[in-house]
Amino acid sequence: MRIDMRRTWIAATALLGLAASAGTAGAGTILNPRNDQEIQINFYEPIGNSFIAEDATVSAALWLVVMNETFEPSDPILFQLYAGAGTSGAPLFSQSFVVDGAFRGFYDVDLSSVLLSVGETYSFVASIVGDSPYWGVAASDGPNGELLAGRFGVFEEFLALRVGAAGTAVPEPSSLALAFVGLAAPAAFALRRRSA
Repeated sequence: MRIDMRRTWIAATALLGLAASAGTAGAGTILNPRNDQEIQINFYEPIGNSFIAEDATVSAALWLVVMNETFEPSDPILFQLYAGAGTSGAPLFSQSFVVDGAFRGFYDVDLSSVLLSVGETYSFVASIVGDSPYWGVAASDGPNGELLAGRFGVFEEFLALRVGAAGTAVPEPSSLALAFVGLAAPAAFALRRRSA
């Protein structure tokens, strides 16, 4: 009886491991780390970076920095996704966000509502809804994609960019606990029935 119970718990734990790892499958993260250069969004807008999709659903981020602290950060930042390199391709996503003025770092935008074609080029860009020069983006030493600046076209440079598969976040402990209960309950019921 003790051996059967041990086998049941081992099987439940293995199933839980498989379920947790299935949610984290993806081709990996595309990353252009930031360097010490900064570019004002409002002056160059729309400004962004192209990338080649490694996953069908992704989240994307540019590294936001403060360029002019004397201005208000209340103007929203509009993030857009286009097919191809630049903004002449089909628009696929558009949403504005009011970002906390104290924020610094990669600002992630969930693009999972758009199904991308793996191996195709896309462009993730930002612009300001208004005229505030408060926000900027960090440049990068690359090497993924091309820097895109609305007023000046395409450059063989890079922005700090991060693109990762959507839904790759590690599950919260409460989610794991619920999943474990869901997997273990049938096993416990079977054991109880057998002992009766």
